[in-house]
Amino acid sequence: MKFLSRRTIRKYTEKKVTQDEIQEILKVALFAPSSRNKRAIEFIIINDEKVAKKLSEYKKNIQNMLLDASFSIVVIADKSQSDTWIENCSVALTLMQLKAWDMGIGSCWMQVRGRVDNNDINSEEIIKKVLEIPSEYGVLAIMTFGYPDEIKEGYELSQVVNDRIHYEKY
Repeated sequence: MKFLSRRTIRKYTEKKVTQDEIQEILKVALFAPSSRNKRAIEFIIINDEKVAKKLSEYKKNIQNMLLDASFSIVVIADKSQSDTWIENCSVALTLMQLKAWDMGIGSCWMQVRGRVDNNDINSEEIIKKVLEIPSEYGVLAIMTFGYPDEIKEGYELSQVVNDRIHYEKY
């Protein structure tokens, strides 16, 4: 079960992820389930170092994977189209992480919604301004991607605490 080896990767090599590989990762996100099939989720690909730099200080105490990543994807949704935009974006983000890992590409989910920068300015508003995102959209997260430059041990099923699974009642 390869997914058990997936870990968050915060350090990347200089090897670039190809455009074809990016498209493969995006495919799973485009086909991600969404409530009532609204498909209100959209994706902004960040390849440009200048744009990454502008985004890099969007929240407090950030580890700057944005500057080292091969590319990043900002995941947004039109909140006026779906009241489950957060859940729908989360599903797409998770599928992208698993697909990337299956391809040998690492990733890191960087939360945006509900965060502030070092001056207590709303992180979503910072990103909306930099990327010219319309006001009716919500920004859930940024996912960084790149070839791993760190090795982390995977998980074993025996490490999972089974007291989190309940049947029929709590």
